[in-house]
Amino acid sequence: MTEVALRLPEEMVAAVDRLVADGIFTSRSEVVQVAVVDLLRSHEEDVADQQIVFGYLRLPQEDSEISAAAAATLALVEAEPW
Repeated sequence: MTEVALRLPEEMVAAVDRLVADGIFTSRSEVVQVAVVDLLRSHEEDVADQQIVFGYLRLPQEDSEISAAAAATLALVEAEPW
């Protein structure tokens, strides 16, 4: 694993230390690792969302596809024994 040094404002370090003191994380390092993983995952989801939007803009759904999806959804709901 590669070591990375960073500087944080004192208030942020205090907040990180509270997370560790409260037992939510085992160390400052774990807090930073989890935060980076969450940031990377969020970015990947944003990229995927943008690709989906681009796909629909490039090739929009046709009215017949929307009607078929609505009919299929209605049939599934009506089939439920609630």
